[in-house]
Amino acid sequence: MKNSILLRLSLLLMVFHFSSCEKSEMNEIELLLNKHNAEAYTITDTHLEHLPKPVKNYLIATGVVGSQYANSIKLYYSGNFKLNENAKWASLEAVTYVTNEPVSRNWIGEIDSPLGKMTGLDYYYNGAGKLDIRIAPSVPFMFSDGYELSVSELIAFLGELVYNPSACLNSNITWQYVSDYAAKATLEDAGLSVSGIFYFDENYLVSQFESNDRYFGDTKSKLPWMVYVQDYKTFSGIKIPTTFRALWIKPKGEYEYINATITELLFDVKNL
Repeated sequence: MKNSILLRLSLLLMVFHFSSCEKSEMNEIELLLNKHNAEAYTITDTHLEHLPKPVKNYLIATGVVGSQYANSIKLYYSGNFKLNENAKWASLEAVTYVTNEPVSRNWIGEIDSPLGKMTGLDYYYNGAGKLDIRIAPSVPFMFSDGYELSVSELIAFLGELVYNPSACLNSNITWQYVSDYAAKATLEDAGLSVSGIFYFDENYLVSQFESNDRYFGDTKSKLPWMVYVQDYKTFSGIKIPTTFRALWIKPKGEYEYINATITELLFDVKNL
């Protein structure tokens, strides 16, 4: 089953490379995977000294101490997605590339929607975000960029620290103690600043992330954004959550728009 998913995502990358994404964009993702500002080093207790207690305990619990600092990840997942509040659940397969230094995030996905197969690109680098969704996959369906989307993409990067815990040491991130089981992270990049709170369970593993800085859809209105993670497993010696769901808190109730399961995670990747 996992090999089948990985094969489909590999084919999806090829589709993007030659159709719905410009070739230059795919080349840029690969350049970002190889152009990093972080020096390779082994994480020790000394690197954790400046962090608040719950974040220290989290990094210890995930197995990061004694491991190599990972500057990039390649993340595969499959699950369900809603295009809007009134839509039915549609199946989703996706791959995400994230680099810590420089801060970048590139999401490529395929949605089996009622309108047909959709392919999408979610992009952030150097203060600029972009969302490009197409049908079949060359027919434009939705495109968004600008300040609000860029902020939202940077929030998504922050929430995905759980898939590369060593990224908590990113020099762009400052941490503030909230309680013995919560800490606030503030991320600054290319003139943008966003923040959110990570909540930890009794084992000091992240169970929840929330932020009030993300814009809802293509609006200029911010709504509380929540991500719940669980089912931790070990990848290359590091514990990460393998299931997640994300939702908006609206005045009339919750709007959950995605739930998925991680199928594969690779650290320090250099190629698509």
